[in-house]
Amino acid sequence: MDLTIIIVIQVAALSYGIFNIAQGRPAWIVYDNAGRFDLVRNNEIETGNIAQAQQAYQKASWLKPQIVALEKAGTVAAQNKRLFEDFSYGVVPTMHPERYTQLSHAKFDLQQNSEKFDVLQSYNSKNDVEKVLHQYPTANAWLPLNATAVDMVVLINKEKGEVVKIVDLRPWK
Repeated sequence: MDLTIIIVIQVAALSYGIFNIAQGRPAWIVYDNAGRFDLVRNNEIETGNIAQAQQAYQKASWLKPQIVALEKAGTVAAQNKRLFEDFSYGVVPTMHPERYTQLSHAKFDLQQNSEKFDVLQSYNSKNDVEKVLHQYPTANAWLPLNATAVDMVVLINKEKGEVVKIVDLRPWK
């Protein structure tokens, strides 16, 4: 009887731990059209208007975070309304899946906001930067990734407007 109670408690604790890991997993990497990517965890997603999201963005991936872009508001008034609502509720714009679109739709903004590699050397050692660039020769620009624990760097191919790789370099101090 005692052993049964211990096993039940252990299984309950394991289930609770797995549930919390699943809820806190990285779900989306969202380009915010302002020159950076944001990591959105599954438990940070605003689900109030999830039915308005495109089918591809209504459920988060279990395997790895998907890279998407934030759709621009059509008018300045619509953009101001969004900002006011987000600030009123304390929500970051990248937490709304109904605003997601393909990264290719933000190609122009991605190209305009990307940074040159020499800027990275002021935040990382020159050897680290050169080593990473040697590994990914198709990358010719970068953008910061704002994450919960450690901010990283997203390498991009500026001409194609595509993400090459997310690497362990610091985008700022």
